[in-house]
Amino acid sequence: MKNLKKLAAILAVIAVSVTAFTACGGETPDANANAQTEAATEAATEAATEPETEAETEAETEAETEGTFSLLDVDASMVKTGLYATGENGEELVMSLFTYDSTDYVSLMIFEADGSNDVICGAYTAETETDDDGIDWTMMSFEDVYTGNSSKIGCAEPDDGSCYIFDLNANTYEAKYLTADETITYMGSAVAVAAEQDGADASGSEGFSLLDVDASMVKTGLYATGENGEELVMSLFTYNNTDYVSLMVFEADGSNDVICGAYTAETETDDDGIDWTMMSFEDVYTGNSSKIGCAEPDDGSCYIFDLNANTYEAKYLTADETITYMGAAVAVAAETE
Repeated sequence: MKNLKKLAAILAVIAVSVTAFTACGGETPDANANAQTEAATEAATEAATEPETEAETEAETEAETEGTFSLLDVDASMVKTGLYATGENGEELVMSLFTYDSTDYVSLMIFEADGSNDVICGAYTAETETDDDGIDWTMMSFEDVYTGNSSKIGCAEPDDGSCYIFDLNANTYEAKYLTADETITYMGSAVAVAAEQDGADASGSEGFSLLDVDASMVKTGLYATGENGEELVMSLFTYNNTDYVSLMVFEADGSNDVICGAYTAETETDDDGIDWTMMSFEDVYTGNSSKIGCAEPDDGSCYIFDLNANTYEAKYLTADETITYMGAAVAVAAETE
């Protein structure tokens, strides 16, 4: 199982007046903080849920912060800025600035190359710091809602369209912008790991969890959208020398569903002469017998066949993109169980 490592805050809090956030000034990384920009996930989903109630489940409670705030309460409409960067050691960083309950928050999610993860988040006060090149940085001081530690991070957005992240260790990373939906997807992935580490039961039968799957196990990832705004992600992967399939459905109203199981496959040819791989399995989450499928004609196209015999024209995802969707799906499953 992947582990969540909490970073210790190393910067003392600085008393500053609250400023309205409009942009983050920035500079190019220096010799001590080189990072290569890498493409972030192309497709995105919304992994937010409805506000908490008194009837929330134990899993939901475990995925929360010290108070009642949870990143899973954040939806795409609240996101103001999302930034993505990669470090020279393979780590991925996602910074988000969003407004929740009329309060400005910042979060920084760090996905390490070894599979460990960390997330810090808090309601911030901001000040502008100008570097030697005349670039304005927006530096944000806050108390991390997960640990209570005082933290300070920042970002920069020069007029040339570039952007940068400043982390807890004063390292800077060249970044790229994420859409609001892409930012939410990363939030879901980060909280899923946190929920698992804290003991939330996001597993299926026999302890299996999609969070046990990494990119090296993914054979195929497919993404499709339906006419009602729903998003579907199908993944085929090998886990413990067994072939699995999962189908994640993200509805336009914010509800979500995931099914998964070790499958047996057969080929069915439709009236157009297209061969479909139809996979039958017992869903590890419900125990129900299920059958879904996919098609990959020789012309490079691909399709998804869902539980209701609906077909969707799809596109391929990279293994890393597929894993990101798995994290988002399991985050919601952990909260709603």
